[in-house]
Amino acid sequence: MVLIAALFFVLNLFPSVDIVAAEKLKMQPRQTFQVSKITATLNQYKLSGTDKKAFLEENLTLDNIEKSCKIVAYFIGAIWVYFNYFKGRTYRPRVETKLAGNLVLKNTLNFVKLDLQIKNVGLAKVDISQKGTALRLLVYKSTDAESLWEQYLTVAILEEHQWIEPGEIIEEQVLLPLECDTIAVRAEVIVVSTKTMWETAAILV
Repeated sequence: MVLIAALFFVLNLFPSVDIVAAEKLKMQPRQTFQVSKITATLNQYKLSGTDKKAFLEENLTLDNIEKSCKIVAYFIGAIWVYFNYFKGRTYRPRVETKLAGNLVLKNTLNFVKLDLQIKNVGLAKVDISQKGTALRLLVYKSTDAESLWEQYLTVAILEEHQWIEPGEIIEEQVLLPLECDTIAVRAEVIVVSTKTMWETAAILV
């Protein structure tokens, strides 16, 4: 469907010389105009039978070349649109995610404050799948260098957005409580679309 529409667009890029000539001269389309022109030329120069035949063959050859060039141009345009739309990355979904934040210490209470930014840097609308799109927190509680990050909390994000328009920027702020013995936090933002997923992470200490 898209390829047909693209081909129609390409055809419009090459307006018919026949119709343009007919409009400018306020005459019938090219076929009538060309026959009249050839006839007038033959009468004007009073060409012989052999010359008339050569003249007609030359005009028909030029006309066929012109039509062939148009057909080739149409196919080249269609191929260009196909490779840019289907094979190229022009209309592939592209999302840029940014994550920043800091730990907030208030007496015996600890919080993590996060600023999220999701931007559609592509040329196509990006659908957001709520299933899988989330903010995930991992915490580090030990001074032992060999300790691993522990899964702490996962919260939903972008719940009010079903898609992102090209060039659109979505920003959200999140404030979450932490346990008192938390030393560091690893925050991960995951944005899931139809067939693609984007992820970014930041470590806060």
